[in-house]
Amino acid sequence: MFGHKAALAIAGTSWNATGISDGKGAVVALIAGSKPTLKFGSDGSLSGSAGCNSYTGRYEISDTRVKFPNAFASTRKMCVTPGVMDQEQAFLKALSASTTGRIEGRKLELRDATGTLQVTASAP
Repeated sequence: MFGHKAALAIAGTSWNATGISDGKGAVVALIAGSKPTLKFGSDGSLSGSAGCNSYTGRYEISDTRVKFPNAFASTRKMCVTPGVMDQEQAFLKALSASTTGRIEGRKLELRDATGTLQVTASAP
């Protein structure tokens, strides 16, 4: 259909985050050595590493819209690399703020309701 955006085929996929919103409209690079990940289960579960701690949550997809209906649960390890714990909070906040997604080749973009980029990721 002309002008129709393809449904977001995200169930059963895994991604490595490459950038996270700084909360001010820009996406910033990750702290060296941190590897936030996203694993979208076929059952609507979302899990991965926030960079040091593991997290779990739920997601819902409708066409290109994505919704994270509940707060994410995460482990509470102390992370020794400076800034990683702040980055983890920013990552989970950016995920929660995301309302649309787009996959292009091996890249994933999640954006908020205003179209501001929240998370960028690439396929492993």
